[in-house]
Amino acid sequence: MDHHLLPLYLVDQALQRLEKRVLEYPKSRAAILADQMRLKAEESRRLEEIEELSMNIRMMERDSNSNRSRVRELQAKEKMILSLEASRALSKEMKLLEEKEEELESFLMESMETLERMEREGQLRQGRLEDEKSELREELHRQERGQQETLEDQKRISVERERILESLELSLRRRYSRIYSGLSWTAIASLVNSSCGGCGQRLTPQDVLNIREHGEVMVCESCGRLIIKGDS
Repeated sequence: MDHHLLPLYLVDQALQRLEKRVLEYPKSRAAILADQMRLKAEESRRLEEIEELSMNIRMMERDSNSNRSRVRELQAKEKMILSLEASRALSKEMKLLEEKEEELESFLMESMETLERMEREGQLRQGRLEDEKSELREELHRQERGQQETLEDQKRISVERERILESLELSLRRRYSRIYSGLSWTAIASLVNSSCGGCGQRLTPQDVLNIREHGEVMVCESCGRLIIKGDS
């Protein structure tokens, strides 16, 4: 009769599900940590872009100040120059400096507008990043709690499994243990539509009748599992 094997079958199935869940936790944790690293990299990249643009602005401001100082020097010299040729050369240099100054002012204005936009967007993005980081931290904590609860469930059910094993007749326990050592959690299979629920091998009508009507334990000729009626 399979009335002792049914609880063992159910316990084995529960432990198998828990084992799969435990194996999934490291993958989930790795995915969360990868997302955390991605957010950190995005923030770092944004700060680097802002710093680079700020540095360019400072360089343009220095160049602009240098140009204006040079123009003032030339304007002072212009008053003391008497020759036409020297005056023309001076005027040409001043014109080039003024053109360069116009370009610098244009670039400087565009860069400062870009910097202001980036800083505004950065503030908004920073808020979203903090929200995402908080969600990831909470998810990581949930994963850790879930893993701990799963491990506790494993311990509890394993104790129950040992109790059930002890209640089996010695011959049946040895038979089960021998199969279990080779197939692990799937030593017992339930009958599913006249077939072995472990490998799908179809059973003979007589074997199906013995399992369904008489609660006998059959051995699958294909996979070697113990086949029981199940909980249906």
